[in-house]
Amino acid sequence: MKFLTRILILGFALFTASAQAATQSKYTMQTQPTPPSSTVSTRDADDDRWKFTIAPYLWALSLNGSVQVRSVRAPVSESFSDIFDDLNWGAMVWLEANKGKWGAFFNTIYASLSQGASDRYISAHANVNFTLLSAGLSYELYKTCLCSGGCQYGGSTFALVPYIGARYTSANTSLTVNTPIGGGRRSDNQHWTDPIVGARFNFDLTKAWLLTFSGDVGGTNMSSDYSYNVIGLVGYKPQTMMKFTTWYLGYRLLDQKYTHGTSSNYFMWDMKLQGPMAGVAFTF
Repeated sequence: MKFLTRILILGFALFTASAQAATQSKYTMQTQPTPPSSTVSTRDADDDRWKFTIAPYLWALSLNGSVQVRSVRAPVSESFSDIFDDLNWGAMVWLEANKGKWGAFFNTIYASLSQGASDRYISAHANVNFTLLSAGLSYELYKTCLCSGGCQYGGSTFALVPYIGARYTSANTSLTVNTPIGGGRRSDNQHWTDPIVGARFNFDLTKAWLLTFSGDVGGTNMSSDYSYNVIGLVGYKPQTMMKFTTWYLGYRLLDQKYTHGTSSNYFMWDMKLQGPMAGVAFTF
């Protein structure tokens, strides 16, 4: 619980700092003369309206780690091609809503996999439904122009956006075995939720190109329930056609460890999920 307490304290501190920064900004604006309307950037006005983003993507992930059920522990080393061969169907999508400095996000990954094996007398078939969800709130704590001439005409900017939320993981597994004298089916459903706290570092290099780095930590303690998540993306916004889209390429690493139960109902998931990402975001 000490690890969870530290995460909650850190999250509270980030959002307290966000509120203080907003208050200071309001005071500064009140004590300075208002510039003529002709010099006010239209970008600030646009920030006050709702913006929604839908971003389907592909994460070509691989799995490396181990899984233990009761006293049986099995190593896992699956490349993306191995996973793709066993994939029935899957979906990955990022949803986001922003108004002013505040934002909310929802990220979902779902995959249904199956694999079968048989010899002369025995056949076995396994199904795995894997779900990874994350959701939370964000606040643009700090934003600055990286150009000496100002950002009125689309200069480079940097923004720090802390966020807090939760990540849900579910692995629903079933195994069916058939033999000449009969058969049977066993199933197991393991799921858990980690609180998370992290930040995004957004660099708008030009009107067309951008970089985004984000990272978060989660879990309830450092020994049996924790996670680390790191993402790096480069984005391109077309300037002639399809201006409402942003095309992304990047890489993601998610390291998870979770243990539950004892002896006959013991479960452990110790896994690294990592691989390149590609997707397109539609903003309206």
